[in-house]
Amino acid sequence: MSQAVPQVCSLNQILITEVLFRRVPRSVNLEAEHHALLTLTQQLAEKPQILLKSLVGLAVELCNAGSAGISIPEVTASGDEIFRWVALAGRYANATQAPPRYFSLCGHCLDQRTPQLYAQPERYFTYFESVHPRMVECLVVPLLVGEQALGTIWVVSHEQTRQFDLEDVRVMSSLAKFTAAALNHTQARYAAEMAMMHEQAARQEAEQATRARDEFLQQSRMSFGHHSLTLRWRSNC
Repeated sequence: MSQAVPQVCSLNQILITEVLFRRVPRSVNLEAEHHALLTLTQQLAEKPQILLKSLVGLAVELCNAGSAGISIPEVTASGDEIFRWVALAGRYANATQAPPRYFSLCGHCLDQRTPQLYAQPERYFTYFESVHPRMVECLVVPLLVGEQALGTIWVVSHEQTRQFDLEDVRVMSSLAKFTAAALNHTQARYAAEMAMMHEQAARQEAEQATRARDEFLQQSRMSFGHHSLTLRWRSNC
C-alpha cells in the first residue's frame, strides 16, 4: 500500500509533545472529574450504548476543548486499515471520518503508546486538510489494555488561545483508562454473545440432523415392512 506524501512540513515540526512540560498547568478540578467518572460508571452499568458519546462529551467539558472523539482501528472490505471516528462531541459532533491507519495522528500515537500533542497536524497528515474547523492543537491518548491497543481518545482546540497542558494529559489519561476498560468489557461481552449464538446454531443443526436421520430410518422401516407384506401376499397367491 502506498503512503500519502507529506506536503508542507515534517512530523517533527507538528509534534510538540515536549512543550507540555514547559507550560504552566491549569488548576485541578477533582470534583468535576470525580462527578464525571461517577456518571460514566453508572452509565456503564445501566446505559452502555451511550457510554462512548458521554465520554467524549465529558472530555470536551473537562478539558475546555473545541472537539473530542474516540477512534477505533478497523480493516475495510478491501483490506485497508483505517481509524473510524466512532464517538464525537463539540464542533466535530456530526463529522464522519475514517483516516488511514498508516498515516494519521492516531496511528502515530498508538505506535508510540504514549500521549502525543500535535500542532496544526494537517500540515503533515494531509488527510485532515478537509476537516473543518481546522485543528490548532490535538492531544491524542492511546487506549491500552495490557499490550492490546484498542484505539485512541483525543481532544482538539480550534482557537490559538486554548493550549493543552499536563493537567489535560492527566484528565485524558484517566478517561482513556475508563474508555479502554469499557471497550474491553464490551468486546468481551460481544465475543461471549457470538460464541453463544454459534453454540446454539450448532446445537440446532445437530438436532435437525438427528430428526432427519430418525425420519429416514422410520420411512425405511415402513418401506421395508410394506415390501415384506407384498412378498408374503404374492407367495400366498
